[in-house]
Amino acid sequence: MSGIECLDISDKSYEERIEESHDKNIKPIETRFSDVDEGETVLNDIYNYVAMVESVYMEIGIQCGVALAIKLLDGIKLE
Repeated sequence: MSGIECLDISDKSYEERIEESHDKNIKPIETRFSDVDEGETVLNDIYNYVAMVESVYMEIGIQCGVALAIKLLDGIKLE
């Protein structure tokens, strides 16, 4: 996902990796806002942004995968 130069294979579970990222990135935001509603608003904005970026890159990946599959299948002769 991040390119070969950023390859970081972790032996931690998905849950552990998500929890570590939450503690590093989300907890500081939660503690910075004494007003819970304001903190929720900021986090919702961040989550919406992340979801949009994820959606865009997923769409790009699917389009590239389909294009690659078409090229690969184009070379196969069907009887």
